[in-house]
Amino acid sequence: MRLIAIGILLIALDLNAQAILDKSNLKTEINSVGKLFGSMGVEYPKNLSKYSFGESVMWLSGVNNTDTFISANYLGNNISDFQAGPLSENGQSGSMEAKWSNVYSISISEINQHIKDYLMEGYQVPESVKEWQANGDQGFTKLLAPFADWNNNNIYEPTQGDYPYIYGDQMAYTVFNDRGAHGLTGGIGMGVQVENLVSVYGIYGDEAMSNILINKVLISNKSSKDYSDYKLSILSHFILGDVDDNFVGTDAKSNFIYCYNSTGSDASYGNNIPGLVIFPLNMKDTILSTLYTTKDQNGHTGIPTNKMEFINYSQGLWRNGKAIAYGGSGLDGATPCKYIYSGTSDESINGSDWNELDVGNVGGNR
Repeated sequence: MRLIAIGILLIALDLNAQAILDKSNLKTEINSVGKLFGSMGVEYPKNLSKYSFGESVMWLSGVNNTDTFISANYLGNNISDFQAGPLSENGQSGSMEAKWSNVYSISISEINQHIKDYLMEGYQVPESVKEWQANGDQGFTKLLAPFADWNNNNIYEPTQGDYPYIYGDQMAYTVFNDRGAHGLTGGIGMGVQVENLVSVYGIYGDEAMSNILINKVLISNKSSKDYSDYKLSILSHFILGDVDDNFVGTDAKSNFIYCYNSTGSDASYGNNIPGLVIFPLNMKDTILSTLYTTKDQNGHTGIPTNKMEFINYSQGLWRNGKAIAYGGSGLDGATPCKYIYSGTSDESINGSDWNELDVGNVGGNR
């Protein structure tokens, strides 16, 4: 089985604000306010109209004194609690400049060409290098998108040989914040700035690396408040070819979630079906809980419609605040737990085996 991996390393939308990443076996688009992979998802292998991961979004939550805050996006919903651009250093306002609605992407080959040519007479710095948003405006974070700074003056000067510093063979950069109107959750922002760096690998022919996408998330608290119980949550739609024949699971010991085909044969991929894995690259970041949601108004698993329901999901609870329970669909068992379909990996339930196949589930949209 081939694996497609997405690693996560923690340190109303303008749908035109997107960048395409395609310098690997994968092809996908990145949005400017924390939405990954667009409505179509990750094409794998690229240019064959076969899709593996679907749209993925991030949520941020934290507690100050007795108040719980949450900012979120949702699948298939163009309303967002985030707005494009950095936050001011005092955390009170976001930059409203139109440039922040863009997603900035560049490949290693473009960078290498710039390094080779920048001293040539008549050289014109290409847009992808020139527009790299390495420095914030006055009153905002001074250093943003990473760059090689030849004279160590903290000023991005591509005409002097500076260039974007990227991870992988192609990378997209965007920065956004949660100070905008919270039209999705109905809450208020924490005053955090998020820098999102998404990388793909594959120009140099490493087959395994060419199936990997890495999302590095840098979160800065610009407010005057201290937050505890701070969490980043990822809500992902798995496609895996035919969207209606999938199973999901959690490996609580090895710290990843996964999706696999329920039958061994897929209408899109045939018998050569990839598997999907999401895991944190920073091993200090443990997956605290996993669950599933449904695209309906089910009281346990349905689409959240208010702040408290978003908070419940982010805390590893069902929509109505009830705990996940071992066995069956995770709704009606007697033993509370934190991980859905954890196989034998969850020591809190004594390693009891729990997976979709054994409980008699029918493969479906996950």
